[in-house]
Amino acid sequence: MLKQIVEREEKNEDIILDVTNKRVILYQYDSDWLEEELDALKKAALKQNIDKITVYGQEEDISLLRGLPLKKEGEIEGFFDGETAFIYSIFLNQSRTVQPLKEEQRHIIESAQEKNTIPKTLDLPEGFELRRAKESDVIEMANVFGKVFKSYPTPMNEPKYVKKVMKEDTLFSLVTHEDRIVSIASADINPKYNNAEITDCATLPEYRGKGLLTRIMFHLEDRLRVKEVPNLFSLTRAQSYGMNHAVAKHGYGFQGTLIQNCDISGSFEDMNIWVKILKT
Repeated sequence: MLKQIVEREEKNEDIILDVTNKRVILYQYDSDWLEEELDALKKAALKQNIDKITVYGQEEDISLLRGLPLKKEGEIEGFFDGETAFIYSIFLNQSRTVQPLKEEQRHIIESAQEKNTIPKTLDLPEGFELRRAKESDVIEMANVFGKVFKSYPTPMNEPKYVKKVMKEDTLFSLVTHEDRIVSIASADINPKYNNAEITDCATLPEYRGKGLLTRIMFHLEDRLRVKEVPNLFSLTRAQSYGMNHAVAKHGYGFQGTLIQNCDISGSFEDMNIWVKILKT
């Protein structure tokens, strides 16, 4: 089944073929056949120029996963509707395992973990406004993403794509200055697993350092509480001092690093896993 999905590029909510980032993600699998399926999947993946396969395993399968040629990258507490996902990957190209900035990234994590959690505040500097995104914002939102990122794991620089995800299960909040969108973030809800990824964080360069994303994240958390989605995680660029510190100050805990996981700004980057369980 897995092999056919990759070969035919079929859509499946539990088996994600991510061509942009040259990876396959398995959220569900038959543990009795996982080893055989992975062998077949590797052959199909190489034909599609895929060089990373990631399995989101459940606790009862840890022994199985440890016995396979997989590398544990981290965990996401609460991912499966309150149950932890254990993330294991296999790399089909050794160049994808290289972490040239590993030591620098370790220092960023350590410094972020030393930060105290900030008190909740939605106050903004004068002239700024925090609100929910509207469908009429999609063109300007796409322009912001295009300015901030040379490349991105999803086509957020395309208004049609932004409009599409906005109509599905993604919440967008943003900050404007003098009626111009200057900072954005989203909560991508997975209804099946009752979790949400805090993602698509973008602030125009000239507006950074004002704590705008901090306010947006609080705003998104309030919206998620209303929807009774308590299990949050964020995958932050491992070399981004600002984003790792921002999520740590919001009470997120570090739970691992996904190696060379996403194509951002023109090259693959490591992504740190940060997790928070909301009090609802």
